[in-house]
Amino acid sequence: MQIFDQSIRDELIRSIKGYQGYSSTEHRTKTDQKFRNFLLTKLNSTNQRLPEFEKRIKNIVTPDISESLKRIRSGINMLTSPLKNPCYIDQLFFKKDRISDEKLAQLYKYDIQIIEQVEIFEDEIKQLDTENDDQEITQILNHLYDLTDGLNQAITEREFLIMSD
Repeated sequence: MQIFDQSIRDELIRSIKGYQGYSSTEHRTKTDQKFRNFLLTKLNSTNQRLPEFEKRIKNIVTPDISESLKRIRSGINMLTSPLKNPCYIDQLFFKKDRISDEKLAQLYKYDIQIIEQVEIFEDEIKQLDTENDDQEITQILNHLYDLTDGLNQAITEREFLIMSD
């Protein structure tokens, strides 16, 4: 009996080209790679928006804004590093014939949660408005950094799930 929600896996399959799920040994590595590449593409695209924003606000950049932008870049780098070079590639998870339905359910939930968080982050970056004053901009940028922190936690928990066996 499957305890994972098939619709979550199906949504991932629709969202990420080449994503086939983790049920089959032959698809696990490729699915994980497709998932990581999907996230990297979105995060890199988001990261490229920051210089555009900086140019628009160059006249009002304060030390607080500058520091907040630095923290966001650092947060994005912190996110992309384990996606580029995951620590779990040679784990038993990729070689095992069968993964428990409970573990699959957790993994699919992490994948969908991470994608949703990346999309929220992406939308918030797109919404950066130069009409705000420096204090509002600093608050928005600090919120964006908090989002990277939450994403990092979800990615780390996903890594631990893959490494647990």
